[in-house]
Amino acid sequence: LAWAITTKWAPEAAGHGVPQILASLTLHRAQIPLRVPVLKTIATALTIGVGGSAGREGSIAQIGAGIGSFIGKVTKLEETEVRALVAAGAGAGIAATFNAPIAGMFFAMEVILRDVSIRHLHTIAIASVAGAVVSRTLIGDDLTFDVSPYALDDPAQLILYAVLGLIAVGLAIFFMEALDWFTTVPDRLVQWTRPLIMGLVVAAIGFAAPEVLGTGQRFIGAVLSQEISKAWWLFALLAIGKLIATSST
Repeated sequence: LAWAITTKWAPEAAGHGVPQILASLTLHRAQIPLRVPVLKTIATALTIGVGGSAGREGSIAQIGAGIGSFIGKVTKLEETEVRALVAAGAGAGIAATFNAPIAGMFFAMEVILRDVSIRHLHTIAIASVAGAVVSRTLIGDDLTFDVSPYALDDPAQLILYAVLGLIAVGLAIFFMEALDWFTTVPDRLVQWTRPLIMGLVVAAIGFAAPEVLGTGQRFIGAVLSQEISKAWWLFALLAIGKLIATSST
């Protein structure tokens, strides 16, 4: 269903979301049709809601950016102001979905505008704070992750954190390569078979390891609160499974 919606009515709503925002800023004078945030909402809800291995970040950023662009178009603002509204909408979306206004503000400045300047700071800051306030009013002020307190027993443990960082970098590079592969190679398939085959791949992985389905935030929260304990190699397998399932999604 998500494939049909984005293929027929809004190709711009397909994919991660953030690259599409950057493309609109670079190539289309910050103009994002209203159908994009509307259909992006439906397609994302369908994809993640039924277990697609994906996060909300890119989608909510594109939805917020689309609303910002629409407001700029209706009020007939100049392109500079519309660009600020696009970034502000994206930042507000991130702030609202993660209850993190500062993170939303820096995301909009560093990732969307790629310019940490005072010129648009007030617009983005107000939007991000407003997004977080509305979110807290509607769904409460719970944090995305409730982390238990940890103590550093020995400074030598910092070496393990450094090793973890190197492993994460390696997996990140592998993840980007996997995303590129799943983006280009399946294009050779007959169009309607692509979502079917990729969906079956995700389903097969999810059948063996249900933890990889959806955003994964609930599972991470349970691990951080020490409600779930597994052998290290099981966590490693889940990481690889999540990587493949997300690339397939």
